[in-house]
Amino acid sequence: MYGEPDFATPLQQIVFWRGAFIHYYTIVEHATDDLLLRALISDHYSGFAKVPGGWPNRLTLLGKLFDAPGVLQRFAPPWRKALVALTIEQKTRHLLAHGMFASELSEDKQLTLTFTAYNFSKRRREVLTTTVEKLRHLVTTFGEAAEAYNALIAGIAQSAGLEPFPVGPSQPYEGSPELFELVER
Repeated sequence: MYGEPDFATPLQQIVFWRGAFIHYYTIVEHATDDLLLRALISDHYSGFAKVPGGWPNRLTLLGKLFDAPGVLQRFAPPWRKALVALTIEQKTRHLLAHGMFASELSEDKQLTLTFTAYNFSKRRREVLTTTVEKLRHLVTTFGEAAEAYNALIAGIAQSAGLEPFPVGPSQPYEGSPELFELVER
């Protein structure tokens, strides 16, 4: 879990906690995807479908693997319990990860944070309004649950004897050369 550094400005706090939230959510997605791929390449679950796109679909498939006869079945209860601790409204996650951020300081010196994003399927703009303290609490609570989930998934994979997903040698990122110039400075 991250310790809270000293911040010179409220903006630094907001950027830190938003980044920490994205980091913790990535931990959950990576752990889930790792276990899902380990299971699907094993002989135990070879009859299951390919990995679907979209986070909810991958979670659904992993749930089906936990429910099916096999090496994961006995771990279904702790996995589901860990997921409950990670429950966050999808809209909140989307707005924190992708929303445009703005802040406003009231006359009584209270800082209000607003995250705004467009929902094209519903043809509307969505808004999340919060405070730095509420954001810090959300991220701290979610982060603790994410780290526990990551440890649980690693333990399940090891106990179930699921081998790591075989990948070839790491490939260097061949994206925008400007990105490398910025990183090297």
